[in-house]
Amino acid sequence: MGVRATFGAAGEREWDRLEAAHDLEGRFAYAVVVAKDAVAREEARERLAARAPLRRFEPSADIAEQLARFAREQADAPARPPGASGAPALPVAWVEAATGTEQEAEDAWRKALVVLNQRRGTLADAGPLFVVLAGPRAFLEFAPPRAPDLWAVAAVVVDLGDTLEPLVSRSRPGAFLHLSDLHLRGDYREKVALAALLRDLPELLDQAGTRPERVFLTGDVAWGGKAAQYDRARAFVEALMAVLELDPRTALHLAPGNHDVDREGIAPWIRRDQEALLGTREAEAFRARTDEILGNAQYLEQYASRLQAWSAFTEKVLGPSRAVAPSRPWRTDLWDLGGLVVGVASLCSAWASGPDDDRKGRVVLGERQLREALDELRGAGARLPVVLLHHPPGWLHEAEEDAVRELLLHHGAVVLHGHLHQESWDLVHARSGGLLRLAAGAAYERSGHHRGFTLGRLLPGEAGLDLWPVTWSEAGGGRWALAGGPGGATPTS
Repeated sequence: MGVRATFGAAGEREWDRLEAAHDLEGRFAYAVVVAKDAVAREEARERLAARAPLRRFEPSADIAEQLARFAREQADAPARPPGASGAPALPVAWVEAATGTEQEAEDAWRKALVVLNQRRGTLADAGPLFVVLAGPRAFLEFAPPRAPDLWAVAAVVVDLGDTLEPLVSRSRPGAFLHLSDLHLRGDYREKVALAALLRDLPELLDQAGTRPERVFLTGDVAWGGKAAQYDRARAFVEALMAVLELDPRTALHLAPGNHDVDREGIAPWIRRDQEALLGTREAEAFRARTDEILGNAQYLEQYASRLQAWSAFTEKVLGPSRAVAPSRPWRTDLWDLGGLVVGVASLCSAWASGPDDDRKGRVVLGERQLREALDELRGAGARLPVVLLHHPPGWLHEAEEDAVRELLLHHGAVVLHGHLHQESWDLVHARSGGLLRLAAGAAYERSGHHRGFTLGRLLPGEAGLDLWPVTWSEAGGGRWALAGGPGGATPTS
């Protein structure tokens, strides 16, 4: 769940430069990292190690031979993990004097810098490598005179600042309510279940000992994307936010589902174009086609005209400044938890839903949508991305599923979705990062179907999470209860 320590505002901007340099270099590059404290350099090294294969080296007279061997090993490896760009991540050689006295470290660096300066060009022939020369701030004065040519070709020189501050010392928990799949259509039983939710929610919050600051509603709010269904949805959402004493214009986050699509609004030429898109199996061709659609507001507006009523609904409940439109049916927001800024990306996995049954493997998100949202949040200072979408990432089209998954892993995202009508969660660890997936149940489905939603609390300082699943029971005329029983549930971290 993201980083557990921060370099401070200026230092994090420097880290972003280092991260960008690593992403952009496709073959070979040098970088320089300095910081006052060794623990700050260690944090940077660990972040890089989570992104790509990394090996640590001591400066020495034979450093060039050591780096060349490592580069050849990586070049001969059967497969390197993909980086943020989708291409194989560039292996990292971290060179730092971590042993011996200060004088011994200087002597070692003198020898190493001379050799690296001489071999700066030929070393790239050994194989792919991102060489990081790391040390205290004095390194910035010591190294350039001894390796002027090497310094001139360095991809980036970053100063991470004076201190490394644990997030746990500053950030606070952030509680949320995750609802999904209301399926509002005017059904009498829907009114019973949702009225009971408003009635029972205060007691449920007392039992859980939590008070949500944010409400995440991940789609299928309506049944068929019709304006009358959104009138009912607006009444329920406004009543829900009143119970929670929250302002929907700041505390409500919405992502549409396939039932929020008005399928009658899909033009025949769009249907044909979409069928051709779904028939594309090659990842690069699929990426190019979705980029073309998502990157052209006029084109996307025609494609996503099926979300016209949804867009009008967002304007009524979120206000004009936070509403989405068919020309850009996603948005981003910030949630400040003190020492950590959470970025909320409310994405749209329904802009190409319909006219078929939207079965698994035929759902389109568009890698560009995710990248733009994550870049926007990162640029605004967010360090933990919370990604909302209706469909599970595993339901995406086969041509983009892997690329989207790697992006989410790389950014350490928390993904909240619906669609499955069952609460669940899982945590995925990989060399490229980590991904926490949380699924909400269906807040309303007709008789015989499971109903549920989730109360949650982010614990960023502990890189943890508390969850309280809530389920529907027909007992006593119908009521909502914590999954652990009337006495409360034990949080799951």
